Amino acid sequence: MSAEYHAACMSTIKNNQYEEDEITSSGLTVEKASWVNAPMVQECFMNLECKLKWEKEIVPGDDHAMLCLEVIGLHIDENHLPDRTGESGILYNIHYQVNPENVGKTAHDYAGVLQKKIDVMEY
Repeated sequence: MSAEYHAACMSTIKNNQYEEDEITSSGLTVEKASWVNAPMVQECFMNLECKLKWEKEIVPGDDHAMLCLEVIGLHIDENHLPDRTGESGILYNIHYQVNPENVGKTAHDYAGVLQKKIDVMEY
């Protein structure tokens, strides 16, 4: 997903209602998944289809949870396979480290793209 799409997606998360479709609200397109009953995002170059294995509350009473998922299917635009760095590289969600025993009032996540610095030769 591009940084532009990521920003659109994040803007809908802040104010969405439970019944609201966050994907279409952000201007993205929903596609039907092949193996699970969940939507995929057409504009994303990679979609992982997963089964929920378990869910655990991080801090009692908080609205955040840790999920364990099993990937059972993958859809990827093959144009992204040869070079996963730079302008068409993979956008990562980098989570701020939080101590679950002492959670403050806020945390912060970052999005980043890999950038190739040197080629250390083939091996």
